[in-house]
Amino acid sequence: MPALRLSIMVPQPGQRAQVERLLDHLEELLAKHPGYIAGGRFAAADTSQEVGRIGIWRSHAEADHAATDDDVIAVRSQIHELVQPGHLERLYDTVGDSALARVHAS
Repeated sequence: MPALRLSIMVPQPGQRAQVERLLDHLEELLAKHPGYIAGGRFAAADTSQEVGRIGIWRSHAEADHAATDDDVIAVRSQIHELVQPGHLERLYDTVGDSALARVHAS
């Protein structure tokens, strides 16, 4: 079953551009791993200052394996130092009769 990794954070004041660069670099690193389907960076459409990234994977195992890559860990560590405490980082199952859930069948 495909998995969706979601990260949402608020950069510390003056750090948004650097956080966005690091999120883009993280995307480049993750996209090279087996099981990666799609992903990208996003920003809130309201005034919350939230930014984040989404990654879609063929499986939890492949998403988790990519997360243990030394380069990925290093970039995530840099990001964590530039964002406010309490950011969201979760791995979700895709469910139901959605396009994401049908990815596994192809």
